[in-house]
Amino acid sequence: MMMMTTPISELPVAPSKETLDALVHATARQLSVEESISAQEDIFGVARKQPDQERNDELPATLQMLEARLKSTKKGTAYEVAERIDSSYCTNHGFRLMFLRANKYNAKKAAHQMISFFDQKLNLFGRDKITKDITFDDLDEDDKKCLEQGSTQAVSTSKRHILTCFPGLRKFNTGTIANELRARYYIIMSLLQFKNAQIDGINVVNYAVGALKDQTSGTGFVALTRLLLSLPVHIAAAHHCCDDVAQYLLLSGALRLGSASNLARLMVHYGSHTEVAYKLGAYGIQQSSLPLNPVTHEVVLDNHHAWIRTRQVMDAVQSVPRDFSMARPSLVGSQGGFEMPSHLMPSQKKSGGVDTATPNKDIHPRRDDVLFGQENKGHPGNMKMHQLMDHLQKQYEAADKQGKMKISLVVVFSMKGTGSRFLDYDDATFQWQVVSDTVARNRVAKAIRNRRRYKAKQESK
Repeated sequence: MMMMTTPISELPVAPSKETLDALVHATARQLSVEESISAQEDIFGVARKQPDQERNDELPATLQMLEARLKSTKKGTAYEVAERIDSSYCTNHGFRLMFLRANKYNAKKAAHQMISFFDQKLNLFGRDKITKDITFDDLDEDDKKCLEQGSTQAVSTSKRHILTCFPGLRKFNTGTIANELRARYYIIMSLLQFKNAQIDGINVVNYAVGALKDQTSGTGFVALTRLLLSLPVHIAAAHHCCDDVAQYLLLSGALRLGSASNLARLMVHYGSHTEVAYKLGAYGIQQSSLPLNPVTHEVVLDNHHAWIRTRQVMDAVQSVPRDFSMARPSLVGSQGGFEMPSHLMPSQKKSGGVDTATPNKDIHPRRDDVLFGQENKGHPGNMKMHQLMDHLQKQYEAADKQGKMKISLVVVFSMKGTGSRFLDYDDATFQWQVVSDTVARNRVAKAIRNRRRYKAKQESK
């Protein structure tokens, strides 16, 4: 006899732990064999290849279905407002592709999520920013304080993009839930600039163990869940870690909003810090991947604050208003590829990797310039570049080929934006020469790889 399970919509206000357990486990039986296999691959971090839907003739037809669905449902919504302000933002190929990827290329679900996305964005940031890339400077002071307190952090490893949430760090001394929503929006949309984060999805780790359990009685928990469901993010797995039944019961609000597919990817790990770490490890999420002190179990904020500084740099070199750029400072091309904006492309002609528009006579290195050559690694400009590369190191290692190209370009344009030049000494002419952006990018990529090897060697001593 098949066990009957309470439907999500009929859950009692305060369901028991057993009721929630039964609901979570029952969802797996609602999925098809293919969906169940896909969920297991996501949970264990199996990397996906370029989806078939993007390699054949299906995509144009799917995009047309998405457009038709939006036309029939957009009336009176924030999406319609955004479309009137800047239709190119709403119809951009790369932007819409994000929603299709997040919804397994289901045009109906993608359209519904796009409508929700603009409703959320209008409510959080207002009409003036509904078709604008949200940067660090668009956050108000309370938003930034909420971001810096570290209750939500982005962690990128070689295999996963992880959104870590620490309920115990949530504070509303001066701000409100709206500040937390804007901060979380900013973090998640930053993660989604990586193409593999869109295809493979994001792992969410909600860590409510010991002193890190929620102290706000679940304030805003449903609102945060609604925001997450409105963003074009595929949740590969959601790990809820707790040592208190009360924390477990906070899940009931989110469960009412979750689909069967999302619930099948929900893992609940109940126990102490040590027990939870062991259970997460079974799914490939090692303790070293989380910003936690392994001894004191306190949240470590150093990498998070470095991530914020890196985002500020990346935002500074991004002047094209798109939340959905998959490779800043690039735009997504018409086929979803890597494409530099024309206003950032060097206008001068190049010859032999040297900017011929810049006279090479009597060039003298300045303090902020980057000088190529091992003998110049102690130059102030080089040291400044190395500091920036250190902040980007983990993101570089986690990125795909296009992502690595993007990060190398971010370093180049960030340095040039502060007045630095990339100089190489020509032994034939005995002169310093300004190298092209392409040469600088390739040299920077090599420098990042070499710096990683150097640091690994130093740590092994």
